[in-house]
Amino acid sequence: MGQLAVTRLSDGRLQLWLAVGELFTSWQQSPDPSVPWVALTQFLPAPPLTAPPESPAGTGEVAAGHSPDGRVQLWVSGYYELLTTWKVTGDANSGWMPWETFPTPNGFLLQQLNVAQLPDGRMQLFGNNYGDPQTPPWMTWKVSTRPNAAWTEWRPFNPQPAGLNPPNDPNLIFTTGILTVASLSDGRLQAWAGACNNIPGSIMHLMSTWQTSTDPAVPWRDWDNPFNYPPQGWSYLCAAGELLDGRTLFLAINNQNVLYSCMKTSTNANSPWSGWQNPFLPDPGPVQDVAVGKLADGNLQIFVLTPSGQVLTTWTSNSTWQPWVAL
Repeated sequence: MGQLAVTRLSDGRLQLWLAVGELFTSWQQSPDPSVPWVALTQFLPAPPLTAPPESPAGTGEVAAGHSPDGRVQLWVSGYYELLTTWKVTGDANSGWMPWETFPTPNGFLLQQLNVAQLPDGRMQLFGNNYGDPQTPPWMTWKVSTRPNAAWTEWRPFNPQPAGLNPPNDPNLIFTTGILTVASLSDGRLQAWAGACNNIPGSIMHLMSTWQTSTDPAVPWRDWDNPFNYPPQGWSYLCAAGELLDGRTLFLAINNQNVLYSCMKTSTNANSPWSGWQNPFLPDPGPVQDVAVGKLADGNLQIFVLTPSGQVLTTWTSNSTWQPWVAL
């Protein structure tokens, strides 16, 4: 969950959301990524978020996913609540249900909500306690592939990154919950979190863990410390997605607003990661958020938000990233 979210509609087109106080959206006019997108417009119905008297109500973060029948579900967070809405049917052009409160564990307000797609198409959600990264993240998933299936009870993420010393370095403590989640080539999920020495000015570390099987209820492996030795100065803004050949691509933004990338070196889910491409090429210039969507043909499309509020996008065609264009 961040300022950008993207997911695929049932007819193969992508839809994007942008949370900048108000909630905006755009979508492909056809599954062909080279066709211009619909202009960004306010998403309606607007989420009825509340706010303290001294602050205007506004959408802080947005996340999106879809059920096996293509029915899209959307989440937004504000000061006090997590709201959700979803498509009335699996038809890509169907309307949206009224917004309603999405239950959270023990009434906590969750932030950095991540939506992952399990191999059978069900959604799995991961969320962190707002304002307290030292407490464990939470996760829930759909109990079946039926579009109206219930969600499981929220349960603490295992292994718990928050409040525990990462392996191999007793001086590190986790300072974030789960930052992003993506699929590996064998259908298992991989998650990333941040850690540091809890000393002002200390270097941030990127940690990672992954499922031991595709069953969402099975515990994950111990945290890997650190993940791929990220460049110094990276921020907690990142995203990941599965390339056409099944390799996982990981994207991260550093504190100078530079976009980095690395990827699996082969289609084997257990293969090592490549070195970092610094910056990601083609270089979009300074960016402050990133999201990844999967096109109808299996290729990836990347979206970034610039400091000026512009959304840029690129996609792969014949294994080549296309020049960045404004949405």
